[in-house]
Amino acid sequence: MENSNLMQFKDDKGNLIEMELVYIVPWKNKEYALLSPKDDKEEAFVYRVEYKDNNRMYYPVYDDKEVQGVIKQYERFLEIQNNPQFNAFAQEMLKVLGNKN
Repeated sequence: MENSNLMQFKDDKGNLIEMELVYIVPWKNKEYALLSPKDDKEEAFVYRVEYKDNNRMYYPVYDDKEVQGVIKQYERFLEIQNNPQFNAFAQEMLKVLGNKN
């Protein structure tokens, strides 16, 4: 696999499925991953991320409230990122931080 955002999972039947990491979303003091099947960008799934022995472990989230909360948080991040005022502010901050080095 060339793309570092691609991961392989086994489905219930043992078949390998390639998933692409879309975004890591922090929500309610937990970390979640939005994963999309490599061949179907229209669909995404929410996985809870936990760390075990310095490895990321992904667990599917089935609770509708939890899924909706994570999706709403993701949508907030997208709104902020697509806000021209935020982008201008971020560019100014990068300039200021760059001048301190």
